[in-house]
Amino acid sequence: MNVLLTVPHDACPPLQPPKSHLCDTSAKEFAEMISSELKGSKLLISDIHRDSTQLASDGLPGSDQNRPNSRPTDFLNEFKSAITPDTIVLDIHSFPYESTFSQSFHPDIVILDPAAGIDELSKFLTDFLNSKHWKVALVPAASINYIVKYARSINAQASLIEISEAITRATRSQIAKHVSQAVREITAKKWKRI
Repeated sequence: MNVLLTVPHDACPPLQPPKSHLCDTSAKEFAEMISSELKGSKLLISDIHRDSTQLASDGLPGSDQNRPNSRPTDFLNEFKSAITPDTIVLDIHSFPYESTFSQSFHPDIVILDPAAGIDELSKFLTDFLNSKHWKVALVPAASINYIVKYARSINAQASLIEISEAITRATRSQIAKHVSQAVREITAKKWKRI
């Protein structure tokens, strides 16, 4: 199995309104940590920000690279050419501390699952990370998350992982090691798709 990590929201637009979240400030570093643990994995990072009211690095309006109506970009073209049914896709994002699920629960990791929590990969990652005593939330996601939706449409395994921007770099590194360990278990065929 091949492992492909995507970071569609790394690029920040030139102007950001206060309290906006137009880019994922911890996603690239987290994806790089995971990739460094998974030899042979491929890492794709978009340089196109998602604010369509501002110009992106290619001189065209920004475009959310994780939406079905995204305009064609090098990132999306490379993603589509790199993926096969034998690929595990980890779509990496990050969320600010203010994005809580209740006033009392501030997760370290959120796994967003368009299959409403029944996808085997998302469930396995959630259970594995919970067993390592991380605070993990498995949350149903909208079907607008293009990367996971496209990967699953060609029978690849895919999961969208959000890491908290409020945790330290050292904590992110430990979580990245555990995500990598879970993926190694999957690729070693210790875990089988149903």
